[in-house]
Amino acid sequence: MNAFDATWASTIAGSDAQLELHDLRLRIRPVRADDKALIREAFTRLSERSRYLRFFTPMHGLTEPMLTALTEVDYIDRFAWVALACEGDHEALAGVARYVRLEEPRSAEVALTVVDPYQGRGIGHLLLNALVLAAVQAGLTRFEGEILGENLAIRAVLADVGAELRLSERGSLRFAFDLAPRADALRAHPVYDVLHQLALGASVASPAEPWPCGVSRPTHFA
Repeated sequence: MNAFDATWASTIAGSDAQLELHDLRLRIRPVRADDKALIREAFTRLSERSRYLRFFTPMHGLTEPMLTALTEVDYIDRFAWVALACEGDHEALAGVARYVRLEEPRSAEVALTVVDPYQGRGIGHLLLNALVLAAVQAGLTRFEGEILGENLAIRAVLADVGAELRLSERGSLRFAFDLAPRADALRAHPVYDVLHQLALGASVASPAEPWPCGVSRPTHFA
């Protein structure tokens, strides 16, 4: 990692955004090495079907090497946003969006997971949009990946960003989309300013002042 990348990694690693999405209060920040317990606990809240759709095979737990790979990232070639939701007076993991840069250095493999209690509430769209903006800052121009054809929720998210889908040799679906058109389209999104500042490494809140879990705020942002 060169000096510029090291400086950028340090900047983006400290970013943080608080916002309200419909009836949810969320914090979005990069994944950290000390998130292993958070990831492990969230995995236990995934249904068997959600685990299968994410990993393409039945999964009963995450190994230590898997937890290391999921949490210890360099913020340049491997990056992930986590969405934390207020549950009473504490935060719980609601979703994760991550990319891993490919051998073609302007492209990255992307994956998205939303924990079952939070599915269907817009978190997947929000995280993918945030990931697009962060990836652009990291010099990426294209996302690609693989999903199961029966994963209708992710297919809806990918349709929203204009991804192209094609059938793979093993029967799954490969997808790809360019980041620049999506980043431009996001300028009209209600929370673009928050996500843009987040992708630049800032700490930002919408409403303007951060708040702890357990304290109600009346204003909602969709």
